[in-house]
This record gives sequence, C-alpha cells and structure tokens, in this order.
Amino acid sequence: MHIDTGIISLIEMGADGTRSAQVDCSPKLIPHPGQYLQAHCPAEPDSALGWSLFPVGLPSSITDTDHPAPLSLAPIPRSWHPGTPLELRGPLGHGFTPPPALQRLGLIALGESAARLLPLIRPALADQADVVIFSAAPLPAMPPAVEIQPLSALPEALAWADFWALDLPVEKLPSLRQMLGLEPQAYLPRPVQALLTLPLPCAGVGECGACAVPLRRKSYALACKDGPVFDLKQVDDW
Repeated sequence: MHIDTGIISLIEMGADGTRSAQVDCSPKLIPHPGQYLQAHCPAEPDSALGWSLFPVGLPSSITDTDHPAPLSLAPIPRSWHPGTPLELRGPLGHGFTPPPALQRLGLIALGESAARLLPLIRPALADQADVVIFSAAPLPAMPPAVEIQPLSALPEALAWADFWALDLPVEKLPSLRQMLGLEPQAYLPRPVQALLTLPLPCAGVGECGACAVPLRRKSYALACKDGPVFDLKQVDDW
C-alpha cells in the first residue's frame, strides 16, 4: 500500500451516467481491477470520511510506467473538478484474479453500471481471450472483439466462460440464482468472482464492520480488507 497525492485532470460522464475522474498519480497507486483507492480532498476538510474510488473504463495501457495511461476512478462527488488535488491511499483490498490461461472471459453487470468490470477487458484481449459482457446498463463503445449480450441470455451461456466476473450489489445476493437462471442450491459451472457493492467507510483503517459479508461456516469477512472481490462459493446468503 502507498500514500501519495494526485490531481484530477479530467471529469468524464459515462454512457450509464457514471461520473468519473481521470487522476494523474504515481503508477504505484494504480489498482488492479476490483481493487480501490481511498481519496481525501484537502479542499474539503469537513469531509470526515474519504471516498472509495474504483478503476473504471477501458485504459489503453497500464504497463508503461514512464508514461502510464490516465487512471479513471469512480464514483466521485459533484464538488470535484479538474485541478482538484487528492490525497490517495492504496491500492486497497483484493481484486479480480482471472486464471493465467484464460481463453473465455464472461462479465456480468447486475447493478446500475458495468464500469468497474471494464478494466478487465484490455488484459484479456491482449492475451487473445474471447470476451462477452452481459449488462442491462448502457455501455460505452466497446472494442470490436467484445460481444455484448442482454442479461436475459445468461442462462444459456453459463457454461461458456472459463471465468466469470460479476459486479453485484450485495442486496441482490439472495436473488442471484434466479437472475442467473440457476436451480436452488446450484452454482455456476465455472469459477466466478463477484465485486460486491456495499459501503466501505473506513477503508480498512477502523474495522468498523459496516462492510461485513457473511461467509459459509457462519463466519464473516470485511469487504474493505478481504474483498471487495470474493469467490462467490465462499459467500453465504445466495
């Protein structure tokens, strides 16, 4: 984990209404897909809690450390604008870990935005993997190699991918099988990880418990430290 400063160079509005910021910062702070940064704005001293910001969008490259691609982060408050300085801490949490020999990547956006799944696309395409994204949310222009499907097509495609990545609001966990077209107690036939959407107020500093996620065997994990990406088979209540 690193602590450093950054500055907003550009504010963007996504096709789904997601407001994101391009932030110029040290490459050491760049999160992997599914990880996050905690950001404080020095110009807003009355803001007690920081903002948990996730990488979003389709960066052209994250490997050139001398000239890294701008880092797009969301969600951001409306008070931030180009030129706003930020105090940044991270990367935090555990992100997605696709298998190294990935051939078919499936992305499923079950919330209001698919933005946090999009950073997985460029690395997969660079490894010549096939990519399909299932979403009801509006999407930006995709590379031609990416196939776009509605959520209604999911039940017939669950055996296709080598690895599934979900963006999942935690309140939808109990109805997840129904949304995927699975039988009660059934699991996806392929490895699946879910980026859970829930508050991360202390970003692992205070262990406040606000982001507690129930696991099987009657235990809990803190999404701010142990997630926010989880192996779905480890998560209870679905």
